[in-house]
Amino acid sequence: MLKNNISGTLAALSLTFNVSMVGEVNMWAKFLIELNNMMSSPQRLLEYLKMAHEGVLQRPTFFKILQGDIQFEQVCLRYRQDLPLALNNFSLTIPKGSKIGIMGRTGAGKSSILASLLRTAIPESGKIYIDGKDYMDLGLNDLRSHIYYNREINEILSIIGLENIVFRFSKGLESIYGDEAFFSAGEKQLLCLARALIKDTKILIIDEATANVDRETERVIQHSIKYKTLGRTVIIIAHRITTIRDCDKIVIVKDGRCSEFGTHSELSVNSQYYKEILEQTED
Repeated sequence: MLKNNISGTLAALSLTFNVSMVGEVNMWAKFLIELNNMMSSPQRLLEYLKMAHEGVLQRPTFFKILQGDIQFEQVCLRYRQDLPLALNNFSLTIPKGSKIGIMGRTGAGKSSILASLLRTAIPESGKIYIDGKDYMDLGLNDLRSHIYYNREINEILSIIGLENIVFRFSKGLESIYGDEAFFSAGEKQLLCLARALIKDTKILIIDEATANVDRETERVIQHSIKYKTLGRTVIIIAHRITTIRDCDKIVIVKDGRCSEFGTHSELSVNSQYYKEILEQTED
């Protein structure tokens, strides 16, 4: 019925109007999406402002870690009240100067050990002692900061095979990453290790140091950890047995507990989980 009542001009105008409206609607939809993305940043800032104060940064009496003894006593940790315990009566003694490897399935509590030790998450019960002192009595700066030892940087870079890589850039150590300096995943791991070795702290934490690296880079990392951290307490979290087999002791974490504990040789015989991982490695 409308066919004979609508002129060609009116039809063309109507079509143009419809196309224009579709464009307007798309523009507003895009605007709303961008507005929502922009609002997420101030919303996140407001969330940070509402967070509880992390703790005392500096105590009146300065504390320096001289030995590197660490002791976990019946530590319980959960991230929220409605969540199960991430650490469940976790106990472990790490003597000074020892190398401890930590293994376990995803969600077993490996990272929670580090979170509790660095006080990025506070245990709800239990005690952690560093050099015999309750670490809750320490200021966060004393706990987390590191005392630098003036070791020759070029020597460290040479030891772990980074010297030629770093100095291929025109500004060398002064190069800015992402601007004139770029590194592969393996080179980033080596760079992190170099920083840790240069700092020369009494306690060194290494989390998945050999993830996403080739065998040669893994060999360099393992050699550096074994021979360049003597006298330091080293905690290594890893999924690869090759990364921790030379540790003084290896901890198997399960359900937030220290499930099994022993040397590589002992666990190879007595731990079913360790034997399974070992068989997969050999395959």
